[in-house]
Amino acid sequence: MPKIVDRDARKVELAQAVWTVVARDGVEGASVRAVAAEAGWTRGVIAHYFKDHDDLLLFAYRLALQRESEFIPTP
Repeated sequence: MPKIVDRDARKVELAQAVWTVVARDGVEGASVRAVAAEAGWTRGVIAHYFKDHDDLLLFAYRLALQRESEFIPTP
């Protein structure tokens, strides 16, 4: 029986790994391999959820902006 995975939760988990790698190694160090290692997953898992490296970084960036806007009160 196939394992049921919460796709959105997995993508958020990978985005958090991106943030950790970027904070530690900079954007240049945020390779798919580094993010996969940080998250404890393989590069194949990332390929399952994101088209490419740019798609992964863009998702992490947009999620960070979304979360930031939730904390900033609107006038």
